[in-house]
Amino acid sequence: MCGIAGFMSVDPAGTPTEAIVAMLEAMQATMIHRGPDGAGHKVGPGVGLGFRRLAIRDLDGGQQPMVSGDGQVWSVMNGELYNYAELRRRLEAAGIRLQGHCDAEVIPHLYQELGLDEMLRLLRGMFALAIYDARTDTLHVARDPFGIKPLYVAEATAGFFFASEAHALAAAGVSTQVDPVSLWHYLTFQYVPGPRTMWAGIRQVEPGTCLSWRRGAGEVSRYARLTFTPEADWTPERSAAAVRVALQDSVAAHLVSDVPVGAYLSGGIDSSAVVALMKQHQEVNTFSIGFDGATPERDELPRARRTAAALGSRHHEQYVTARDYADHWEDIVLAQGDPVADPSAPALYFLASEARRHVKVVLSGEGSDELFCGYAIYQEPVSLEAFDRIPPGLARQLHRLASRLPDGLRGKSLLQRGTTPLPQRFVGNAHIFRDAEKAAWIADGALAELPPPSWSLTAPIYEETDHLPGPTRMQAVDLNFWLPGDILQKADKMSMAHSLEQRVPYLDPVVWEVARQIPVSLQLAQGSFKRVLRDAVADLLPDEITHQPKLGFPVPLRQWLASDLKPLAQDLVASSTDTLLNRARVQSLLAGPRPFPADDRKLWTILTYLMWHRVFVEQTARGQSRHSVMERAAALSSR
Repeated sequence: MCGIAGFMSVDPAGTPTEAIVAMLEAMQATMIHRGPDGAGHKVGPGVGLGFRRLAIRDLDGGQQPMVSGDGQVWSVMNGELYNYAELRRRLEAAGIRLQGHCDAEVIPHLYQELGLDEMLRLLRGMFALAIYDARTDTLHVARDPFGIKPLYVAEATAGFFFASEAHALAAAGVSTQVDPVSLWHYLTFQYVPGPRTMWAGIRQVEPGTCLSWRRGAGEVSRYARLTFTPEADWTPERSAAAVRVALQDSVAAHLVSDVPVGAYLSGGIDSSAVVALMKQHQEVNTFSIGFDGATPERDELPRARRTAAALGSRHHEQYVTARDYADHWEDIVLAQGDPVADPSAPALYFLASEARRHVKVVLSGEGSDELFCGYAIYQEPVSLEAFDRIPPGLARQLHRLASRLPDGLRGKSLLQRGTTPLPQRFVGNAHIFRDAEKAAWIADGALAELPPPSWSLTAPIYEETDHLPGPTRMQAVDLNFWLPGDILQKADKMSMAHSLEQRVPYLDPVVWEVARQIPVSLQLAQGSFKRVLRDAVADLLPDEITHQPKLGFPVPLRQWLASDLKPLAQDLVASSTDTLLNRARVQSLLAGPRPFPADDRKLWTILTYLMWHRVFVEQTARGQSRHSVMERAAALSSR
C-alpha cells in the first residue's frame, strides 16, 4: 500500500532530470499520509516514477519502484494483490527469480511475460499501478475493476502526470481551475462522477481501465467490465452455498499481512459476516462508531456491542460529536481531495483514527449492498409496476400535473416517481438536486450554457442493461457510479488520512463471479434485502443480526446543522470567494427553515463544496493550505 506519482514529458530531452525529481518530491510530499514508512523514485530521460510506502507486507524489503531483471520495465503500485503467492509460483516456474516477498515485485515481470491486458486480468486485488516500458518508451497506468484504489491523471504542455490523489498533481504545477460542469453534476450526485474531477484539468482513470501514454499521444482501453449476467437456474440453496464458499475464500485471502488486521463492525449483516469469517482464522479487533444526538433506533453502538460479544472480538468504540465534525472539517475535506458530500465520510475519518491506534489494516463491508441488493430503493421498480402500464403520453401529463402540486402533499412524490422513466428517476443512491432545479443554484454567467442533464451520464448503463430487470439495472448504475464515486472514495481517503489500509473482501473477483449470476428474484425474495447473503451466513450469526434493518452510519445531520456546525457553516458561506454558486440562494437555504430532510442534504452538499473551495482554492491562493493530515501521518510513522 502506498501513494504513487509519476511524470512523462512530451520530449525525452525536454525536462531535466533534476526538474523531474523536484516534481516527484513535490507530489510525494502531499501524500505522506498514504505512505509514512518510506519513499523512493526512479528517473530516466523525460520520465519518472515515485511512491510513498505504507509497509504492510515484506516489511524489510518491498521498496518501490520495482524494476525487471533486464532493467527495461519499471513499476509502482498502490494496493494489495491477494493472489501474490500464486503469481510468484507462476513466475518461478518460468525461471524468474524474485528478490523479495513484496506483491508489487511481480508486476514488471508479469508484464514482460504476458503483456499488459493479460497481466491486469490475472491480478486479484485492489490496485492502481503504473508501468514504464523503456523498450517502447511508453507509460501505462491502470486501475482495478471495481475502482477500489484511486488514480488521477493530467495532460499539460510539459507532459503527462499521474498520482494517487488529485491535489498531488496540483503540487506538480497542474492547473487547478474549478470545472463548472463538474460542479453541475456534483450537485446531483454529491460527488463528481468519473472521469471528471472538480478540477478542469485533472481526470480520474476509470475502474477496469488502462491509459497508455507515449510522448504526447494517449490511448484509453478497458480491460475489464463488470456486467450482471443473472442465470435462471440458480436456486436459493445453490446461491447461498456458492456465496458462502466465495466469501470464505475472499476473507481468508484478505487476511494475508505482516501487520495486525482488524475490522469495522456496525452490527449489520455485511460487517458482521466478515468478522465471523475472520474469527475462523484469528482473533479480531473490531471498531464501531456512535454519534452525539442519535436517537436510540438510529444508534449503531448498542447492536455493535452485542454483535462483538456474540462473535468474541476485542471491541473498540469511537464516539463523535458535532463539535468534532466542526473542529476537523477542513482536515477531512483536505484528505478527500475531491469533494464527497456523504455525511458518513467524516464518520469514517474518526473511525479510521481509532482503528489506527490498534491495527494497520482493517476489513470492511463495502460493496455488499451493490452486489447483493442491499438498498431499499432497489424494491422501487416492483412497487411502481402499475405505472408501467400507463400509456407514455398520459404518463407525461400526470407528471406535469404532479409537478404543480404543493411540496409535501401526500402522494406527490409517488406520482412524480411513477411517471418518470427509470433512467431519469435513478442515477444512484444519492440524488440531491434535480436537474430541473439546479440552474437556480448556479450564479448568473457561471455557465456559458447548461450542461446536459446528469441522468445522461448513467444512460449508457441503462442502454447496456435494457434486457435486465429494473432492480438489476439499478445495481449496475450503482456499481459503476455510486460505488467508485462515493463509497470507495470515502473509504480510501478517510482510511489513508490516518495511514490505515482498508480492504473490502466483498469486492473480490471470486465473490463477484457468484453474485453477478444470482437473479434479483432471489436477492429480494420475500420482501427482504440481501436474502441470499443472509441465508449464506445465517449459521454464523445470531438471528438478531441477520434480520435487523440497515442503518449505515446514521449521522444526526439535521441536529448538528442547527447547533455546533451552524456558526462554521454561516462563516463558510459568508466568507467564500466562490463565484459559481448563487450566493443569495445558498444564504436563504442556510438561514431559513428546512422542513424536509432533503433540504439538509442539499445544504450539506453545498457546504462541502464551499469547504473544498476554501481548502484547495482560497487557502492555496493565500499560501495557507493546511497540512494537519500529513503531520498526523508523520507522527504515526515515528511511533
